[in-house]
Amino acid sequence: SILPVAVLVNYSESGSSSLRAARERPVAPILNLTPNLSTARRLSVAWGVHSVVNDRLRQVDEVCSTALEIAQAQGMAERGDTLVITAGVPFGQPGSTNSLRIETLI
Repeated sequence: SILPVAVLVNYSESGSSSLRAARERPVAPILNLTPNLSTARRLSVAWGVHSVVNDRLRQVDEVCSTALEIAQAQGMAERGDTLVITAGVPFGQPGSTNSLRIETLI
């Protein structure tokens, strides 16, 4: 069966991962977390992308916990929902998305 995903979350400084995801027109909304205001502004016109400017994160675990908090605060996810979270390690290098996590909001 297909995993029911409530939100797709990308931690991206450049926004390219969210733009690629938006091209596929997923049913689930895309939450883009970025430390760059210019990236958030550029993504404001992308299909299905909700961008949030937050502090620069340094660990994948930080990205996951922040994503869960923001998705719930924005009303995009609730208890029991599944989120797919992507990020690139090392952080800050464009085109380095290499981490995918599936998390459940508890």
